[in-house]
Amino acid sequence: PISINNTLALAPGGRAWVGVTASTGVAQQAQYVYSLSFQDGLCRDDCNYRGQCVDGACVCEAGFHGRDCQFVAMASQHADRNLCPMSDFGQSEAFPGMDECACPPGFAGPIGGPCFSCAPDSFKPNPGPDACLPCPANSGTFGRAGIAERAECLCLAGYVGDDGGPCFSVREDTYKSSPGAYPNAETPCPDNSGTLFRKARSSRLDCLCKPGHGGPNGGPCNVCPSNTWKSGWGSATCDSVCPTNSHTMGCDGAGGNTACVSGWQCVCDTGWHGKACHPGSPQAFANHTCPPCVITPSGPTPPLAQLIKEANQTMPSNFYFKTEFEVVDEWADHRESKH
Repeated sequence: PISINNTLALAPGGRAWVGVTASTGVAQQAQYVYSLSFQDGLCRDDCNYRGQCVDGACVCEAGFHGRDCQFVAMASQHADRNLCPMSDFGQSEAFPGMDECACPPGFAGPIGGPCFSCAPDSFKPNPGPDACLPCPANSGTFGRAGIAERAECLCLAGYVGDDGGPCFSVREDTYKSSPGAYPNAETPCPDNSGTLFRKARSSRLDCLCKPGHGGPNGGPCNVCPSNTWKSGWGSATCDSVCPTNSHTMGCDGAGGNTACVSGWQCVCDTGWHGKACHPGSPQAFANHTCPPCVITPSGPTPPLAQLIKEANQTMPSNFYFKTEFEVVDEWADHRESKH
């Protein structure tokens, strides 16, 4: 009988060297070492995930070769160019004429090898000892190595252009969330939002609600209702409220009192009086006063035109008020001519 007493080592080709004991009699045994097939299906490095292990040997997928499927096969269009076998580990297999071989596209190295795959975000279009070239600005290969064609450098998110570049930033108030070139690549920001004068945005969340509008980044952004306002960009709500006895006026939203952006767009209610509004503002032009607001002694404040009319009715006939409140004496020139 033959019994296996220990395994010495795994060997190339899916075989194992094992020690065996041969029984030659009752008192004497001899030690022998035999080469036995390793049949339990194990292959070194799991065939680098490029093939299947069959009876201890790798059966490589198309495009790969080597004992452990560690080498990339030469493409048919390059088979007549003395291309070197290559792998990411720089290994090479000896063959006639190897000292004249050249690294194929997507791989770099000296004549005769070893050949290494081009790093991500680079490419090499021709065989030979040339170095890999970087992808154009704002483009990349997204983790893929061994790239041969510039066209496989895709525009990054936030940039538009043809595959292989050049790639340009998307415009303000738009975004592009996916890499590559595709129709209508720029997506407009939701209503009432924008990118705050920034370009090359890659997410809808880069669209911020504009002043006078409240909501989360990316929208929806709602118009601030009357008597409220919001001055900044972003996700803040319209929680700023006009002071007591005042309301919004002269804003860009519906009715002129919504989508307000500042407290100076608050004016005193009818019957209340405050300080002068900002000179030249819509509020001042409309003859409003601005907070803080106090009630007038005689009740509701009448319109300015009515005040002027009442004042003219109570003044002497030779005086009248103009809208600028300038008092004019019509007899002044006549009196001067008498002296």
